[in-house]
Amino acid sequence: MMFARNRIQNIQEPTILKLVWNVRGKTRFIVGELENLKGEVILRYFPTSNDYNRAVEKGFEPLRGFMNPQKEYREGVMDYFMSRITSRDRDDFGLYLETLGFEPNMGDAISDFALLGYGEGRLPSDGFQVINSFEDAMPAFEFVTEVAATMHCDTNDISIDFKFEDPVELVREPDNRFDEFAIKVIINKCHLGYINRIQAKTICTLMDQGHVVSSQLYRKNGRASAPRYFIFVNVQQSN
Repeated sequence: MMFARNRIQNIQEPTILKLVWNVRGKTRFIVGELENLKGEVILRYFPTSNDYNRAVEKGFEPLRGFMNPQKEYREGVMDYFMSRITSRDRDDFGLYLETLGFEPNMGDAISDFALLGYGEGRLPSDGFQVINSFEDAMPAFEFVTEVAATMHCDTNDISIDFKFEDPVELVREPDNRFDEFAIKVIINKCHLGYINRIQAKTICTLMDQGHVVSSQLYRKNGRASAPRYFIFVNVQQSN
């Protein structure tokens, strides 16, 4: 596996991670959250939210073992979600860190909750993942994120090939009929996809505040007919 040379230098320690569900790579719905309260991690759903109800219409059901949407869960939450990312005990844990944008020897500097946010705990079987929205992060910080909605964009031409560290242009699309905070991902004049909507609002806010947001292609995997692209996003303080 190959990556660009970019590496995360400023580790973010979140207190909230969004619990997200989608179906077959389509719209991500925020159905709950994980909150870290001084080491105790609480799982709660948002059963009255529009996102939750729209997800139910698409077939969403709460996680097994955490099935009551009216309840706050405190027991076994971190054990369950940490089982969804690569274990620190595995021989390839350093390689896993590199996929997330870290140097392979940085594991001791990252808390489990932060690692979960960077790793997202996504399994192909159930549509769930956790996402750090970075809404409370202060520049400078960096993160790796997968380009969303690639199936609707120019990558249908599988002859397109991009190189690691190709510059990525992030272009706001305020007239987007689905999301006023939509941000297009463009590489070599090709519309590759979008920033996922959970993080896009934060990036728009940072841009409005005058902070410098840049990006490069970090890695690529998936099938030739259905590639997955990951970009390295770098947010620096305004001068």
